[in-house]
Amino acid sequence: MARALKIKAKKPGFRRAGFSFDDAAERIIPLSDLTQEQIDALKAEPNLLVSEIDDNGGKKSATATDDAADAAEAKAKAEAEAAAKAKADKEAADKAKAAAANTQKPAGKK
Repeated sequence: MARALKIKAKKPGFRRAGFSFDDAAERIIPLSDLTQEQIDALKAEPNLLVSEIDDNGGKKSATATDDAADAAEAKAKAEAEAAAKAKADKEAADKAKAAAANTQKPAGKK
């Protein structure tokens, strides 16, 4: 069975190993069209999602790049959610503080 790399960039217009990749579409490159140096460079590139597939498009084995990309994506999502929650909490605290300041009556002179 012929093997290939299925590759998708994390950002548009990314180039590596003499090839251009996009974040909107996957690119299939037969291993027979690549040197070992190109294969190694593509699999090691953190800006690419790379998996090795068989000739009928079925997934043969995921690379460490896939696992690392999935983990990085999950971490980034969790960090973004935590940052959004922290921002919302701060805004709520600021709003409560402002409301408390508005309800206090100024001390009058006697």
